Amino acid sequence: MSNNNRRDFLKKLTTGVGGIALAGNRPLLGHSEANRAQEAEAASDRAALNSPDGRLAITFQTVAQDNRPAPAGRLVYAVSFEGKPLIIPSGLSLEFEDQSPLGTSVRVVTAARSTTDETYRMVTGKASVVRNYFDGLRLELEESVGSHRQLVIEARAYDDAIAFRYVVPEQAGLREFKLTKEKTEFRLAKDATTYSLELPSYRTMYEAEFIKLPATAFANRGGIPSEVLIGLPMLLEVPGVAWMAIAEADLSDYAAMYLLNPSGNWTGDWFESRLAPQVDHPGLCVTGTLPHHSAWRVLLIGSEPGRLIESTVITSLNPESAIAETSWIHAGKAAWVWWCGSRGPDGSYHDLNRRMDEAFSLFEKWGVAGVKSDFVGRDDQDGIDFYYRSAAKCAQHHLMMDYHGATKPWGLERTYPNVLSYEAVIGMENSKVGTRDNPEHRVMIAFTRMLAGAIDFTPGSFDNVTRAEFEPRMESPMVMGTRAQQLAMYVVYQCPFQMVSDWPGAYEGQPAFKFIKDVPATWDETRVVSGRPGESITIARRHGDEWFLGSMNTWNPRSLDVPLAFLGAGHYTAEIYADAADADRYPKHVAIEKKTVDRTMYLKVLLAPGGGYVARFLPQRS
Repeated sequence: MSNNNRRDFLKKLTTGVGGIALAGNRPLLGHSEANRAQEAEAASDRAALNSPDGRLAITFQTVAQDNRPAPAGRLVYAVSFEGKPLIIPSGLSLEFEDQSPLGTSVRVVTAARSTTDETYRMVTGKASVVRNYFDGLRLELEESVGSHRQLVIEARAYDDAIAFRYVVPEQAGLREFKLTKEKTEFRLAKDATTYSLELPSYRTMYEAEFIKLPATAFANRGGIPSEVLIGLPMLLEVPGVAWMAIAEADLSDYAAMYLLNPSGNWTGDWFESRLAPQVDHPGLCVTGTLPHHSAWRVLLIGSEPGRLIESTVITSLNPESAIAETSWIHAGKAAWVWWCGSRGPDGSYHDLNRRMDEAFSLFEKWGVAGVKSDFVGRDDQDGIDFYYRSAAKCAQHHLMMDYHGATKPWGLERTYPNVLSYEAVIGMENSKVGTRDNPEHRVMIAFTRMLAGAIDFTPGSFDNVTRAEFEPRMESPMVMGTRAQQLAMYVVYQCPFQMVSDWPGAYEGQPAFKFIKDVPATWDETRVVSGRPGESITIARRHGDEWFLGSMNTWNPRSLDVPLAFLGAGHYTAEIYADAADADRYPKHVAIEKKTVDRTMYLKVLLAPGGGYVARFLPQRS
């Protein structure tokens, strides 16, 4: 396709379909008029969907071998943000055992739209009341050749995300669901800066760094064709267009998705899905009965990276709570004896998986509040099934759950609110053995790993040292960065099960410990004030009528003017814990003060190298 034809094709995909504008103008149609538009759209081989605010659009199209629009052909989708292409036409297909691919030769049968605007409550998380507001599309497709197998695509357009999934209905042409490959493409409009989690295989605990690299870097390492396995979520900055993260939601009866750049070419700037293969049957990824749906493929999209952190789409894409009575589920903090030197038998996933009924029943009799499972190390279909089974079994015995050695979250906590947190991160424990836990990494994971959900980083060390003074040690470990940065993690990191990691004597007589006692572990509202990967992060969170502010930076000292517009009306008393003036040399030093503030004011935040800042805002009563 020539450049001119390609531009014309993209324009059709991002400006309008069937006489309905995709951005800005959203005419109200009568029932018969809407039906005619829907029929015309199906006949024209494409269908489109806008976000409620009109800024985001996803378009589905069938194309011929030369990528020209055709009444039947390969199914592709494209995404635009504020009228600019973000994802250019990208293929969608499924491959089954002993079957030809489904999605490579199809036609649009019907395109049915819907709108949902509802609210639901979360027991724990970044918000207690969530608005689930989206425009939806159900696209029914049928093969134009062979046995005329059927495929359904369900899509949702939120103001801050696009989501879609495959649904394979019950049908005569496909007796069994034996999926060998899901081929979902993510073709970027231009080479993007990615923040990517490189993993060595499908059997890991997601404990690796998010590395900043262009998308093209993943296909031609060392000047030769190569493939790199990437875990989710992946954060991308598409220059001049948007920030975007590729994630997934609702993995029930499915396998986790990974990404790789399959182009093998130094010009290749696109990614393709890979599902974790079954451990016992590596040629298969997902097996089951029909109908069967995939996990949601999620594109979080915004003009700034902080907008992605604020999004609640991941939980909204999961089924509502399966637990009717949740009063026994509580966010909170816990001691962590392993950090300060006491070591006991590890809580192995393999033992728990074999003796789940026996163990949970016994724990309930003992009055145990919850369980931490470790060393899961798999997210194939059977591995994902462990999370659902253990969450359900825990709920039966009124037990909360914290997963370590785990895959990343996908919104399971909406369906099972007793699931409080996941590790799936290089956490503070790495300071026992090396320097992978450091201020640069800590800021990075707020913009990357935390997009998937709760993150059990295990903060709270009070043996704070400079980079030059740091020495890894298993007993009585120390950490790089300031004490105020340790405090900031309790606000910045979403985690309903926060650790207070150090031994009790470390906190005795320390005024800064008061903030750890005061800060809650779950929130009613979250606002990202400012920040950028590799630089700093500043987040405000509300609990009841109190607000808490947390700010962290990397190794570069930084001065920030933080607006307090997130506060409500009236005056507040700000209890502030900041890096002391000499915290660059003495990281344990914290400056504590109180002042009266209101929403029209700014706070001057001075961050030392590896520094932090926290504030608690209490409404003043007249």
